[in-house]
Amino acid sequence: GGCLAHDFDSNVSGRVEAAYQFGNRTNAVMFPNHDSRLSAWGVNSRLTYSLRDPLKSQIWLGYEVLSGHDATDSYNRQFDPLWSRWAKYSELFPNDLDRPGDRSNLQRINVGYQVEPANGMMIQANYHALFAYANRNSGTPGFSADGKFKGHLFTTLLRYQYSRFWSGYLLGEYFIPGNYYETPLGGGPLRARNDPAVFLRAQIAFTL
Repeated sequence: GGCLAHDFDSNVSGRVEAAYQFGNRTNAVMFPNHDSRLSAWGVNSRLTYSLRDPLKSQIWLGYEVLSGHDATDSYNRQFDPLWSRWAKYSELFPNDLDRPGDRSNLQRINVGYQVEPANGMMIQANYHALFAYANRNSGTPGFSADGKFKGHLFTTLLRYQYSRFWSGYLLGEYFIPGNYYETPLGGGPLRARNDPAVFLRAQIAFTL
């Protein structure tokens, strides 16, 4: 894989990363008891506009795609994020597979905004439209037959370094599932995997 970053002018900058994976991969979930031929790819990109104002405002548009496996394909198309298994854009959004941070089978459109209203303070807001690359779970409990829209994800972050030693942040997330997940016939009361979810985290840190 590779990465390309470029400043178009003093306000606009862009970055794109791409990778291709091939070989054999053992996966007990999708291919039990044998190795699978791997042919997967991923792209992550972002275009940022800096307003150059007193608030250091930034807005950006991002697009990410991580290929996913279709059960009818003889190749394993599930992109493996390898070592990047941390919460890059969400701590709430559920994993597609059984390993933490393995958020493949994904297309993500992101719009974000960031300001610094005071010295040491940063506020950031993001919207993510999430789609499945392939509906490999079609026909299994909790998933729809042919839906590919995973849902809307809204995130906000307030980070503040209020002294040399003390810092803190407040993170909030709200997820509205889409038609990728199962909706009971007739809109009944049992909603297997399509209830909205909320995540909140507050942290105060002391650093020597």
